[in-house]
Amino acid sequence: KFRLCSCDAESLPAHEIGWVLEHVDEGLPSNRKRGKIMRSSLEPSGDTMRTTQMVISELNSRECFDFDLLADPAVMYRLSLRHPVKAEGETNVQSFRFIRRGGTWMEDTSNAFTSWRTQLVRDKVGTVEEPKVVFSVVAGASGSLEVV
Repeated sequence: KFRLCSCDAESLPAHEIGWVLEHVDEGLPSNRKRGKIMRSSLEPSGDTMRTTQMVISELNSRECFDFDLLADPAVMYRLSLRHPVKAEGETNVQSFRFIRRGGTWMEDTSNAFTSWRTQLVRDKVGTVEEPKVVFSVVAGASGSLEVV
């Protein structure tokens, strides 16, 4: 389980921002671009798909933010997450985007031609905190070690 923390957000350097939350302001002009989008032929990896589904499940089942979102399902939110991935001695940043529409979080499949993208207003930024797991080891009555 992770926590989206807005603590000290004003003082975070750009490279330490792990998430950005925006909402759609319908009072702003919507996108009027027209064109044809070329989609990548690359399929997301199994790890990417599992991560996406895990985040969606967490967002929909509990409060992941350290503040309250507006409960009104008519308010549409967009969440961008950045996650460092270590592979072959290098750390790369993988980005994930989600939207809350009708009160339910889902993967954001919008593109530059999506009308509401020009209506996004930044609400908050912060860091992704992952729980620290601490184990204690004690000697059992039989002399074996027990993890508690």
